[in-house]
Amino acid sequence: MFRHDSKFVDPTFYVDPLSEEFIGVECCLRWCQIFGTCRAEEEARAANAEAEAAQRLYEQESARAQQVIEEQKQVSAREIAAQETARAEALTAQKESKRALDITRRQVAAEEQQKSGLFAAQTEMAKSQIASEADAAAARAGKGRKARGAAPKVSVTRLSARLGIGGYSGTAAGRVNPTGLNL
Repeated sequence: MFRHDSKFVDPTFYVDPLSEEFIGVECCLRWCQIFGTCRAEEEARAANAEAEAAQRLYEQESARAQQVIEEQKQVSAREIAAQETARAEALTAQKESKRALDITRRQVAAEEQQKSGLFAAQTEMAKSQIASEADAAAARAGKGRKARGAAPKVSVTRLSARLGIGGYSGTAAGRVNPTGLNL
Protein backbone atom coordinates (compact mmCIF):
# COMPACT_ATOMS: atom_id res chain seq x y z
CA MET A 1 0.00 0.00 0.00
CA PHE A 2 1.25 3.44 -0.91
CA ARG A 3 1.39 6.30 1.40
CA HIS A 4 -0.99 8.45 -0.53
CA ASP A 5 -3.55 5.72 -0.41
CA SER A 6 -4.04 6.27 3.26
CA LYS A 7 -7.57 6.95 4.30
CA PHE A 8 -6.49 9.74 6.66
CA VAL A 9 -4.86 11.93 4.05
CA ASP A 10 -6.65 13.67 1.25
CA PRO A 11 -4.68 12.83 -1.90
CA THR A 12 -5.44 16.20 -3.53
CA PHE A 13 -3.01 18.15 -1.39
CA TYR A 14 -0.80 15.34 -0.13
CA VAL A 15 2.69 15.17 -1.59
CA ASP A 16 5.10 12.46 -0.73
CA PRO A 17 7.94 14.05 1.29
CA LEU A 18 10.32 11.35 0.16
CA SER A 19 9.78 12.09 -3.51
CA GLU A 20 12.53 13.65 -5.64
CA GLU A 21 10.99 17.10 -5.75
CA PHE A 22 11.68 17.59 -2.01
CA ILE A 23 15.33 16.61 -2.08
CA GLY A 24 17.50 19.45 -0.68
CA VAL A 25 14.53 21.50 0.51
CA GLU A 26 14.26 22.18 4.18
CA CYS A 27 10.92 22.75 5.69
CA CYS A 28 10.16 24.03 9.14
CA LEU A 29 6.57 23.78 10.16
CA ARG A 30 4.97 24.27 13.49
CA TRP A 31 1.78 22.61 14.60
CA CYS A 32 0.09 25.96 14.88
CA GLN A 33 0.77 26.50 11.18
CA ILE A 34 -0.76 23.22 10.35
CA PHE A 35 -3.81 23.81 12.47
CA GLY A 36 -3.95 27.53 11.68
CA THR A 37 -3.60 28.75 15.25
CA CYS A 38 -0.23 30.56 14.91
CA ARG A 39 0.02 34.06 15.99
CA ALA A 40 3.69 34.56 15.26
CA GLU A 41 3.26 37.95 13.68
CA GLU A 42 1.14 39.12 16.59
CA GLU A 43 3.69 37.73 19.04
CA ALA A 44 6.48 39.47 17.13
CA ARG A 45 4.55 42.72 17.11
CA ALA A 46 3.86 42.38 20.85
CA ALA A 47 7.52 41.63 21.51
CA ASN A 48 8.54 44.64 19.40
CA ALA A 49 6.05 46.83 21.24
CA GLU A 50 7.40 45.61 24.59
CA ALA A 51 10.96 46.25 23.45
CA GLU A 52 10.04 49.75 22.25
CA ALA A 53 8.23 50.46 25.55
CA ALA A 54 11.27 49.25 27.49
CA GLN A 55 13.53 51.42 25.30
CA ARG A 56 11.29 54.45 25.88
CA LEU A 57 11.26 53.77 29.64
CA TYR A 58 15.04 53.45 29.64
CA GLU A 59 15.41 56.72 27.71
CA GLN A 60 13.01 58.50 30.10
CA GLU A 61 14.85 57.18 33.15
CA SER A 62 18.23 58.09 31.69
CA ALA A 63 16.92 61.58 30.84
CA ARG A 64 15.63 61.98 34.41
CA ALA A 65 18.93 60.75 35.82
CA GLN A 66 20.84 63.14 33.53
CA GLN A 67 18.55 66.00 34.61
CA VAL A 68 19.11 65.15 38.30
CA ILE A 69 22.87 65.07 37.71
CA GLU A 70 22.75 68.46 35.99
CA GLU A 71 20.66 69.92 38.83
CA GLN A 72 23.13 68.56 41.38
CA LYS A 73 26.01 70.07 39.43
CA GLN A 74 24.24 73.44 39.35
CA VAL A 75 23.46 73.26 43.06
CA SER A 76 27.04 72.34 43.92
CA ALA A 77 28.33 75.13 41.65
CA ARG A 78 26.02 77.60 43.42
CA GLU A 79 27.16 76.33 46.82
CA ILE A 80 30.81 76.65 45.83
CA ALA A 81 30.20 80.17 44.53
CA ALA A 82 28.36 81.07 47.76
CA GLN A 83 31.22 79.65 49.82
CA GLU A 84 33.75 81.64 47.79
CA THR A 85 31.78 84.87 48.21
CA ALA A 86 31.35 84.20 51.94
CA ARG A 87 35.08 83.49 52.24
CA ALA A 88 35.90 86.70 50.35
CA GLU A 89 33.46 88.70 52.51
CA ALA A 90 34.94 87.21 55.69
CA LEU A 91 38.45 88.03 54.49
CA THR A 92 37.52 91.63 53.67
CA ALA A 93 35.69 91.95 57.01
CA GLN A 94 38.76 90.59 58.78
CA LYS A 95 41.00 93.05 56.93
CA GLU A 96 38.63 95.92 57.74
CA SER A 97 38.46 94.96 61.42
CA LYS A 98 42.25 94.67 61.52
CA ARG A 99 42.55 98.08 59.88
CA ALA A 100 40.00 99.55 62.32
CA LEU A 101 41.86 97.97 65.25
CA ASP A 102 45.13 99.40 63.94
CA ILE A 103 43.56 102.85 63.61
CA THR A 104 42.11 102.57 67.12
CA ARG A 105 45.50 101.56 68.51
CA ARG A 106 47.14 104.52 66.79
CA GLN A 107 44.48 106.88 68.12
CA VAL A 108 44.84 105.52 71.65
CA ALA A 109 48.63 105.78 71.43
CA ALA A 110 48.38 109.36 70.13
CA GLU A 111 45.93 110.26 72.92
CA GLU A 112 48.20 108.67 75.52
CA GLN A 113 51.21 110.46 74.08
CA GLN A 114 49.30 113.71 74.08
CA LYS A 115 48.15 113.11 77.66
CA SER A 116 51.66 112.16 78.76
CA GLY A 117 53.03 115.22 76.93
CA LEU A 118 50.48 117.43 78.65
CA PHE A 119 51.18 115.73 81.97
CA ALA A 120 54.94 116.16 81.45
CA ALA A 121 54.43 119.79 80.45
CA GLN A 122 52.20 120.34 83.49
CA THR A 123 54.74 118.57 85.69
CA GLU A 124 57.59 120.64 84.26
CA MET A 125 55.53 123.78 84.69
CA ALA A 126 54.70 122.82 88.27
CA LYS A 127 58.35 122.00 88.99
CA SER A 128 59.54 125.25 87.46
CA GLN A 129 56.84 127.11 89.40
CA ILE A 130 57.90 125.41 92.63
CA ALA A 131 61.57 126.09 91.85
CA SER A 132 60.88 129.73 91.07
CA GLU A 133 58.85 130.05 94.26
CA ALA A 134 61.68 128.41 96.21
CA ASP A 135 64.22 130.71 94.56
CA ALA A 136 62.03 133.68 95.33
CA ALA A 137 61.63 132.52 98.94
CA ALA A 138 65.38 131.95 99.24
CA ALA A 139 66.08 135.36 97.77
CA ARG A 140 63.70 136.92 100.26
CA ALA A 141 65.13 135.05 103.17
CA GLY A 142 68.66 135.82 102.16
CA LYS A 143 71.17 133.10 102.34
CA GLY A 144 69.46 129.83 103.03
CA ARG A 145 70.74 126.82 104.84
CA LYS A 146 73.39 124.69 103.29
CA ALA A 147 72.18 121.38 102.11
CA ARG A 148 73.00 118.46 104.34
CA GLY A 149 73.56 115.00 103.07
CA ALA A 150 76.05 112.46 101.95
CA ALA A 151 77.07 114.30 98.81
CA PRO A 152 80.83 114.87 98.58
CA LYS A 153 82.06 118.36 99.11
CA VAL A 154 84.58 120.13 97.01
CA SER A 155 87.93 120.48 98.76
CA VAL A 156 90.38 123.16 97.87
CA THR A 157 94.08 122.58 98.13
CA ARG A 158 96.13 125.61 98.98
CA LEU A 159 99.36 125.96 97.19
CA SER A 160 102.44 127.19 98.99
CA ALA A 161 106.14 127.37 98.23
CA ARG A 162 107.33 125.49 101.28
CA LEU A 163 107.99 121.76 101.48
CA GLY A 164 105.61 119.47 103.35
CA ILE A 165 104.30 115.96 103.63
CA GLY A 166 101.69 114.61 101.31
CA GLY A 167 103.31 115.37 98.03
CA TYR A 168 101.31 118.49 97.48
CA SER A 169 102.84 121.66 98.73
CA GLY A 170 100.56 123.25 101.18
CA THR A 171 99.02 120.19 102.79
CA ALA A 172 99.30 120.49 106.50
CA ALA A 173 100.73 117.57 108.41
CA GLY A 174 97.57 117.11 110.44
CA ARG A 175 95.40 116.96 107.36
CA VAL A 176 97.11 114.01 105.68
CA ASN A 177 94.83 111.00 105.41
CA PRO A 178 95.99 107.37 105.28
CA THR A 179 94.91 106.77 101.68
CA GLY A 180 97.15 109.52 100.46
CA LEU A 181 94.34 111.32 98.76
CA ASN A 182 93.87 114.96 99.45
CA LEU A 183 90.19 115.10 100.06
